[in-house]
Amino acid sequence: MNTNMLPENLQAEALIEEVNQGLFYPVFQPITNGNGTVGAEVLLRWKRGHDVEASIRCLLDSDKIAWFTQKFLLRVSEELLSREKMIDFLTINISPGHVLSFTFLRDIYPIWQACNKLDVTLWIELTENEQYPVGINEKRMMSQFGVCRGLGIKIAIDDYGSGYNTGEALIRVVKPNIVKIDRSLMRNRSDNSTFWERLRFLARKYQIELLSEGIESHEDLRFAKSQGIAYFQGYHLGKPGSLNQLSKQDIAYYSSP
Repeated sequence: MNTNMLPENLQAEALIEEVNQGLFYPVFQPITNGNGTVGAEVLLRWKRGHDVEASIRCLLDSDKIAWFTQKFLLRVSEELLSREKMIDFLTINISPGHVLSFTFLRDIYPIWQACNKLDVTLWIELTENEQYPVGINEKRMMSQFGVCRGLGIKIAIDDYGSGYNTGEALIRVVKPNIVKIDRSLMRNRSDNSTFWERLRFLARKYQIELLSEGIESHEDLRFAKSQGIAYFQGYHLGKPGSLNQLSKQDIAYYSSP
């Protein structure tokens, strides 16, 4: 089914039917500390192979997006609970707008509960494609973050340096535990020396841990380490896969000469 050929309202209905049929599934990309896999990011895949992010944009209704997220996170929770602890933390992507939803805490509860049972820390990554709320909605967002922190959940800014996830003002407002650096800044690091210097300053000032995406070579990893980055993610360290593949990739990579 090519949902992009349908009118927007029918696209949404078709997509919801695909979800109900179980055609969406999670994969896990390893995150390392330079010595071994310590965490994983949950990514969404579609058995039909279509562009997931482009397709779910037809779910313009916030309730539908929340429903979609809840269904997906329930699937992730079931997978986690089907095996023993393998990682120290798990990170999921949430839009700033979803944080404002009255169902937000209910939506993330199953994945938090699964992580809590396994003694795995849950991270929430705030995605870069949506403007952050202001005024009273900003206060509501921060209140939601307060509840999350009370549950032991860490807040991360995803793809920092791209989209709406830029600047010190955002860090000052959100007060993230972790900032994930957009892969484009790793690729073009020779043109962004000022960015890296500024980032190191902000990390010290706000006591933030840094994670670099886009580690595609040993040289990328060496550069990231030289910047004082704590965590690393990229195809050089492991591709997205099942939880079983996550463990095997870790063993294969770190036992190689």
